[in-house]
Amino acid sequence: KEKLPIDSKFKDFQIVGPNQNTQLLSQLIKGKPSVVYFWSGDKSETDYIVKRVKYLSNNYPNIEFIGIYADKKNLKASNLNLPNQFYL
Repeated sequence: KEKLPIDSKFKDFQIVGPNQNTQLLSQLIKGKPSVVYFWSGDKSETDYIVKRVKYLSNNYPNIEFIGIYADKKNLKASNLNLPNQFYL
């Protein structure tokens, strides 16, 4: 687990969206309060991630939650019902 201090800069990188469009992570965030999380895993981990992100999104509606999955094939196969899911 790694945390960046508030208002710190990170090295920007490209992410790929569900429509195969690429963009820089900084373009997606654009000054909005955001949480970026990286994940990959089996079905039980996926279920946990979906529940946790929905809970956090409901309780913190002003924060953008952005999930970055390491495996494009498994992300498409998982049929997640979450907004802002991308892969590397």
